[in-house]
Amino acid sequence: MSKRKAFFVGFALTLIVLLPLYAGVFLWQVSRPTDSAADTPAYRIPIASPGEGDCKTMLIISRSGENTHFVLMGADALNNRFFLSSLPAETVVLSDGKARTLAQALDHAGPAYAANALAQTLNITIDHYLSGKASTFAAMAENLGSAEVWVPKEVTATSEEGYEVYHRAAGRSILNAKEGMNLLYYGSFSPEERLTLTNALYGGLLGGHLDMLAATLPDQYRKHATALVSDLSAEDIYRYEDIFGFLGRLAPDVCLQSMPGEWQGERYELSQKSLDLAAQWLS
Repeated sequence: MSKRKAFFVGFALTLIVLLPLYAGVFLWQVSRPTDSAADTPAYRIPIASPGEGDCKTMLIISRSGENTHFVLMGADALNNRFFLSSLPAETVVLSDGKARTLAQALDHAGPAYAANALAQTLNITIDHYLSGKASTFAAMAENLGSAEVWVPKEVTATSEEGYEVYHRAAGRSILNAKEGMNLLYYGSFSPEERLTLTNALYGGLLGGHLDMLAATLPDQYRKHATALVSDLSAEDIYRYEDIFGFLGRLAPDVCLQSMPGEWQGERYELSQKSLDLAAQWLS
């Protein structure tokens, strides 16, 4: 075979081998997904605006020594508003057709029962309850800054040995969460004074620091969950985190007011103004 003929025979054999290989590579490149579809990781798209579920009401129950404090919180990102109102433990509510105080309802069947009784009385929906010791709530709120309160009278507490363990002068005070809880624990206040102090403390810590709630309270709840009694689920915590995030950015309307009512002896009777207030802010 001549050299020229041998060259063409070799070339033809090479093409027979390589052409299917090149064709396969070409088809693979054409059918391969683009980088934007295959190589770009999928990210959760942040929610741009509040939805129907971003409106929650919670009853917070704090035990401090012999005193129990009730605080009703409404976090409403959908309507861009935040509501917080304290209620005396002696507040009369309707439960099972009977008139009981909130403290009695709590002792009778627990925080869920107390929350349901208050909801029926105010004709609103209370989505969740959160109950625990004042010291636990103080730990949860330790990074929220401080609240301004008016201390109606000097408070001094001593140990059994006669040593002073607590002192707070009367007048204007700037208190962090722990200091505020200690004031409520050691102070011998009238029901009216205690109601005003509770509202100022919780209102200042929560309502006064809405921009910090999303980054603080959900994680603190998870940290202290074993010391709390609540019906909050993991999904609920994420929901509150979103709600607080919206409120922290949107400069909402804020109402910090104790529930209007009148003292009838040792009981606190809610007035029509309480129903109107709840309808306005929590409906």
